[in-house]
Amino acid sequence: AAARVKLFDGLKMKSLEMTSGTTLDLNGKKLTVKSAKIGDTKLAPGTYAAGDEAVAGFVVDTATDGSLVVTGGGFSVIVW
Repeated sequence: AAARVKLFDGLKMKSLEMTSGTTLDLNGKKLTVKSAKIGDTKLAPGTYAAGDEAVAGFVVDTATDGSLVVTGGGFSVIVW
């Protein structure tokens, strides 16, 4: 099943995880997250635009100047 999400305003979230078949349309807006996983790849902190290789096939921008900002920070502990 494919899903497409389009931003209509800037947004801050704790995390973003996108699987195959999903698309995020930045629509010229900024999405800020602490962590992001695109497909099988965890994104390093930084600012990503729709044309960047790290987000290719998942993130588009039907307007201009949209960005995905990964701030990093925090940590996770997994206990087995």
